[in-house]
Amino acid sequence: MATPTELTLQARAAIIQRFNRRVDQAIVQSAPTKDWVRKALRQGGAEQCPVRLRRLSLDAILQHGDALADLLCEYPDDAVVVPAYEWTVGYQPESHPNRVNPLQILTEQARWTDEWGTEWSHAAGGVGASATSDPIQDWSQLDAYLTERMPNPLVPGRLGGVAPALRMHG
Repeated sequence: MATPTELTLQARAAIIQRFNRRVDQAIVQSAPTKDWVRKALRQGGAEQCPVRLRRLSLDAILQHGDALADLLCEYPDDAVVVPAYEWTVGYQPESHPNRVNPLQILTEQARWTDEWGTEWSHAAGGVGASATSDPIQDWSQLDAYLTERMPNPLVPGRLGGVAPALRMHG
């Protein structure tokens, strides 16, 4: 059997899509737990502590695939995260001049800089990305960062990636 890094990007994408489909379906089909989450957040004595186990790197999904999906389908999350884009990469519109493929950089040996100016590294077969350098080295750089570097949160499309998850989870 091939190791995850020996698989083509297309094969890796198919494994991750199958995993996500299965786990998302289990969450949607599980008994509603939104009330548990609300009660827990308000310290109102929820029936049980809500969980979110699906905090996984793509490496873990590729390594353990269906067995990991089986576990998360048996114990679905009570809380879901709805990201607009891969947070270690940042928002990348189609016109982005240095656009990277998140699947590739998060499953192979890679180094990149996100839209915020944070430098990242990923080791092939690792367990996710690690920040290696921050854009602000000391407080004297903060004002320049805020006026010259900080991404615009109002860019059209920036949050468009949440729509499918919001439709699915309500």
